[in-house]
Amino acid sequence: RLLRALRVLNQTPLSDPFPEEAVLTQSSLGRSQLDRLALRDTGVTIREYWERLREQAARHSLRMGSMPVKEIAYQL
Repeated sequence: RLLRALRVLNQTPLSDPFPEEAVLTQSSLGRSQLDRLALRDTGVTIREYWERLREQAARHSLRMGSMPVKEIAYQL
């Protein structure tokens, strides 16, 4: 179930809002249950996992140096 939720997060464009409903629907779990599973297996809640994906994308864009910081922030 957790893998289905993580798949939704990894397939959602990072510029979109956190896809909570899709994550919960695909996992067939409530928010608390999903967070417990995510904490156990990844060390972070499902929302924190989403934020880390966004941070990683921002860091990558900054390293590439092809966009101004403001544009990276706006896209995410």
